[in-house]
Amino acid sequence: MIRYLKLMIALSLTLSGDILFGLAIIWRVLTLDGSAKTLGLFLCLITIVTFALQKSSIGFRRMLEKTPSRSFMWIRVIGVSFSIIFLPLLWHETIWLLYLAGMVATMINFLSTITLEAMMAQEVLEKRISSNKASRILQIATLSSSFLGAALLGLILGLGNMVAVLLFCIVTYLIGAMFFRMQSDVNKQSISTSQNKKNAFYQKMTQKTNLPVLRLAFIGLTLLMTQISAFNFLVPLIAQHEKMWSASQYGFIDAAAEFGGFLATFIMLEKGTFSKIWILAFLGILLVDILFFAITDIYLISTATLFLGFLVSCFRIKQREFIYDAVSNTDEILEWTGRITAMTAIIKALAPLGLAFFVSKPSFDLMVIGIGVSAGMLIVETILYFYTNKNLKQQTPNYSVAV
Repeated sequence: MIRYLKLMIALSLTLSGDILFGLAIIWRVLTLDGSAKTLGLFLCLITIVTFALQKSSIGFRRMLEKTPSRSFMWIRVIGVSFSIIFLPLLWHETIWLLYLAGMVATMINFLSTITLEAMMAQEVLEKRISSNKASRILQIATLSSSFLGAALLGLILGLGNMVAVLLFCIVTYLIGAMFFRMQSDVNKQSISTSQNKKNAFYQKMTQKTNLPVLRLAFIGLTLLMTQISAFNFLVPLIAQHEKMWSASQYGFIDAAAEFGGFLATFIMLEKGTFSKIWILAFLGILLVDILFFAITDIYLISTATLFLGFLVSCFRIKQREFIYDAVSNTDEILEWTGRITAMTAIIKALAPLGLAFFVSKPSFDLMVIGIGVSAGMLIVETILYFYTNKNLKQQTPNYSVAV
């Protein structure tokens, strides 16, 4: 993983701007007495529209297939351009101007995410990196950017409201653009035309075989995102209104989960004792959600959330690994990475809205959701484990070219 350190640092920095901007938009809309429900529905709609546009855009898909690094670079350049346009406008914030900025930021983040996922999947498809390593790299970048963006939110907003946020985003967009500008797409197409023809029959044969794996991995990730969204929404309510924890105690619990997630990226290897630990994710979700209902001891809860963060991250790494191994061509890469990115954004936007209507006792609601999600994940994990061991053809390619 050391050889990919520069890539992980660059991704962590550039994506932190996306995280910070998204959180800042929500914070400022609520500060200006905007509706969280309207904002959630609006961002959800924009995500669906962006997904439909990229899916129907032949030009974008061809560009992404031929020059993935340049594609990411140009998306970040577009982000810089729009940020500069919004700079003078956001000196005087209005609800609808924030909605417009949120729309652009959502589209930039969606296209950036699908490009990164597709880029890594393509590297796996062309035998330059293992699916496990590619998945762990993106997981580290995701966790690092989330931590950095959330940690800087209060500081950046305090310096100058949304203008300071936009300046920070411009810097992070430029980091991504400059880093991938230096990543050459020359020689990326290592699979020659003759080799593609040679593999065409194999791809047709494996497409139907691998389709159940793709569907099951997608269902598993949908369940996981439901749990994560419910956890992120309900735990602050549990801390404030039921357990009477302080802000520092809540922060300690959240930090424990983050640390567990980071730990998983270094332990969840392709082979060995810990390679199958992802199967226990359902158990971690079940136990932790029940503990939030049953106990108040902060140290026991923090230990449990560390365990939860670890298993959830292991599960996420493995599902992405399944998807990378199951796709057989670029069209499948774009199709499934697009679906996963859209699903993630939609659940993040809609889950808090749905929970806001039905919350009675937050800890009890979290426990009920945990029981349902863990039951679904147990079924998915069992089928995936036995199906992939039996039917998914295992290969040991020579990964000789760095990303």
